[in-house]
Amino acid sequence: MDDRERDDALQQIINELAGRSRGRPHEQVAADLREAIRARDLDQMPEPWIGSVATEAANGNAYVVSVAEVRMSNVPPPRTENRPTAIT
Repeated sequence: MDDRERDDALQQIINELAGRSRGRPHEQVAADLREAIRARDLDQMPEPWIGSVATEAANGNAYVVSVAEVRMSNVPPPRTENRPTAIT
């Protein structure tokens, strides 16, 4: 499996997870993500990445794996509003 195929498989997992995880506990979403990655026989991702994806999914948002995935797959739009903030 090349990088593009791996990214595509990960994006499909994430899109599906985001569609059903809004409001669920973070740890449960993270466990579901790890299991879905294992089920697709993909290498496990680093825990910080798992945590970031699970946080977004628990908010109903799909984490974007790569710019190419946005162009090539049907990444759902965010469900939460992100307000721009300035850090001073």
